Parts: sequence; structure tokens; C-alpha cells
Amino acid sequence: EWRANLEVFEPCLREQVNGEDIFEFTTTEEINKGERILYRDDRGKWREYIIANYEKERGSLGTIYHVTAENSFYETLGDFIEEKRIRNQTATAALIAALASSRWEVGHVDDLGLGTTTLYHISVKEAVQKNILDTWRCEFRTRIEVAGNRIVRRYVDLVRQVGDDSGKRFIYNR
Repeated sequence: EWRANLEVFEPCLREQVNGEDIFEFTTTEEINKGERILYRDDRGKWREYIIANYEKERGSLGTIYHVTAENSFYETLGDFIEEKRIRNQTATAALIAALASSRWEVGHVDDLGLGTTTLYHISVKEAVQKNILDTWRCEFRTRIEVAGNRIVRRYVDLVRQVGDDSGKRFIYNR
């Protein structure tokens, strides 16, 4: 279930290349753990987050919810890979194998050469973020396609580099 027209205050996106992707915000509307939040980023791309937890605060203006939501790719922590051996294959082949037990699809994959890895007793998220990224020395991003009021596809892209290297680092609150 996802929410349409949720009014948010103090939005903060904590995003790290190949790591954490957390959306924090405050709202006065009642929310529930597990609900999905969709929004368009400043480049017009849809982003999907799942409410992981919240703190409820009662004040003079009513109830306020301080919300933490995780990128929807975190759901693949529950998708388990028993064992898959990838020998001298492309990153695309490895990603196909890793995503097979999930509802995510292979998106754009740069030509990253051949590699070998074993996915053994691991979640899909860990397989992608550890084994595949380390083996093919790449970065990943997720994206979704929306048609009307429905998510129609979820993709994982593997690229040499997400964004541009400007030589500058941005740290929130500094």
C-alpha cells in the first residue's frame, strides 16, 4: 500500500553511494510501518521508500510523526539466495542470478568485464551490495517506473559511477 498526497515537513534524504538510502521526514498525518512513500526527485525520477519506523509525539498542535523510511530495495533483505556460482560471467549474468528470487529486474548495466563470485546463504540485497559490487567494481542505483497510480517495474542498474565526480564532498549539516 502506498500513500497519495502525504504532506511532509523537514524532508531529509541520507544517501550514500552503494550504501545507506534513508528518507526521513515529519508529518501530521497518521502513518503505518510498512507503508510505501513515492515521490519524484529533482530530476523527475520516481523514488520509492518503505516506512521502517516512526516516533509519535503529541503536542499543542496535535500529533506529529517523525518517520524513517528505507529505499524499497531494502525489501530484498527478505529474499534469500541458497547458492549460486557465477564463474567468468558478465555483471548482467550475475545480477540476473541475484535478482531471480525478487520482484526486481535487471536495468541498465555498463560493460564491466567478466568476473567470478559465489552467492551463498545470502540475501539478494547483500549479494548485490557486497559480492557483485566488489567483484565488478561498480556502483548501483535503483529506479522504478510508475504508470498512473501503479508501480509497473523496479530496476537495479550497475554502472561504473553514479553521478559525476566534481572533486567536492557534500556533508549535510556541515
